[in-house]
Amino acid sequence: MKAQAQFLVLSLCIMLGACSMFQTPVPKTFNQQHAYALTLMRSVNDATASAFKGGYITAKEGQAVNAQLYLARDTINTAADILSTDPEAAEANLERAVKILEQLQIELEKRV
Repeated sequence: MKAQAQFLVLSLCIMLGACSMFQTPVPKTFNQQHAYALTLMRSVNDATASAFKGGYITAKEGQAVNAQLYLARDTINTAADILSTDPEAAEANLERAVKILEQLQIELEKRV
């Protein structure tokens, strides 16, 4: 069982880093950035669950990651909500959320 969890965690971490490794196009429009942020959030969430199940992170560490995921989710939702009234703030919120998620991704990759 632990070997399966190790494989899953490793696979997810590789997938998380794949965008930068293959130099996929950077999202340009707000909708593309929004979709990227949501996808990244889902990937980090899945990797966190796998890392916990595989024994790479403790329950306390998992809760800390989840708190950051909630913050990122709220920031992404706020960005979508204020897009029509303040596009610059919406873009800044998305950038902030992506930075949070990318940092979480880096921390999870260090654990595997």
